[in-house]
Amino acid sequence: MDIGDAIEYPTRGEPVKHILALTVASMFSFLLLPAFYLNGYLVAVIRGTINNEETPPVVTTDTIGQYLKDGFIATIILLVYSLPILLITASGFGVGIPMEGEVPGQPSALLTGGLLIFLLAMFAALFFFTFLYFPVAIGLYVKNKSIGSAFAVPTILRTIFDTSYLLAAIIATVAGGIGFVASFFFSLIPFIGLVIGPLIIAPISIFNSRVYGLGITESLSETA
Repeated sequence: MDIGDAIEYPTRGEPVKHILALTVASMFSFLLLPAFYLNGYLVAVIRGTINNEETPPVVTTDTIGQYLKDGFIATIILLVYSLPILLITASGFGVGIPMEGEVPGQPSALLTGGLLIFLLAMFAALFFFTFLYFPVAIGLYVKNKSIGSAFAVPTILRTIFDTSYLLAAIIATVAGGIGFVASFFFSLIPFIGLVIGPLIIAPISIFNSRVYGLGITESLSETA
């Protein structure tokens, strides 16, 4: 995997346009359409990488519809996969039956410990899904131009345990962590922190999508 290519990638094409667009979308990602646009653009980065395109997707008024569509589809795929995790997590907060000698309404040490282990397991599952599974599902969707491909579980599992893809996932996770910490500290600065944080996250998100795209491409070629 060419890490230098991924580092340089966000600066290619018209970097001011696509970094500014993602910064603004990130600032307003609590709203539905900006969130779709942000996710859709990152999906387009993965698509472009798989299709051997060397520059980031263009940002024009003509591409807004495509990015919104991709972002919406990515959200649907995410929700379908996340639903079991959310249901299992919600069930873990059910009211337990107190054991003999325990005060009703007060959690026992056994119950508390079990809940902690349960929550840790759910966090691990969510981490696995977010940083390993979901990017491959999106990659298969854009590669095959089919939403059904995003649910090709055997292909996804083969890909995520391939060395090339695991390396990409580790790099993206570390970069994302660094970006999160940096943006958090800058967000503590009144007013300008609200802009600097998303401005940091934007190129890192593009970098990560490029890395995932490269990892998916290499992995699929090796497992074909």
